[in-house]
Amino acid sequence: MGKLNKLFLIMVLILSPSSLLAEKVGSYATYKWTSKTEVTKDVLYKTVSPDGKASYKVAKETVKAKPVYLTYSILKATNKDYLVQIETRSEKNKEALSVTQVLMDRKTGKGINAVIKSPKDVPVPFPPGNELIHISEKAVKDGKKVSVTVEGGTFNCLQGTFEGQDVCVSDEIPTLGIVKVNLKDGAAELVESSPTGAKDLIKKK
Repeated sequence: MGKLNKLFLIMVLILSPSSLLAEKVGSYATYKWTSKTEVTKDVLYKTVSPDGKASYKVAKETVKAKPVYLTYSILKATNKDYLVQIETRSEKNKEALSVTQVLMDRKTGKGINAVIKSPKDVPVPFPPGNELIHISEKAVKDGKKVSVTVEGGTFNCLQGTFEGQDVCVSDEIPTLGIVKVNLKDGAAELVESSPTGAKDLIKKK
């Protein structure tokens, strides 16, 4: 499983059936994920001898994985289901590497179906999720009120644990409710959020 596969499974923490209708359709939140996982890549070395002849060697080097940006948005919400869109980018303002839309059943909290849009030369970074769970302040154990500053601003959060992970959450943040989270494989922090402005990136014009 690739690092983005793991990332999706970790970060697929979106609105629960019980809280989604309180969220406004069109809301979104963008996160910067910094992985602790190192990746191995091929590096080409060029050696030039005193007589000017060049030789080449390919060696493997281990480097830190680059940050990934994930945007979660709500495109539709009814009494029966809701539509979540997840965009993956290598940089905040670049075109999405892939877009996944998952239609969630409100009663079971599981995915009904999913559509993934990705260029032919770009591998799909993650499979559709089956269970999308919103982290509310009530769900945080041993929480304490703190002020947290991230790229997306300064927020009054509840800091504590959720399923064994360190989290800072706020019910004021749309979609995920997460301001900052520290996980075994990395960390994510809020870059931007808004109650409006989400765009359907798959729907045909």
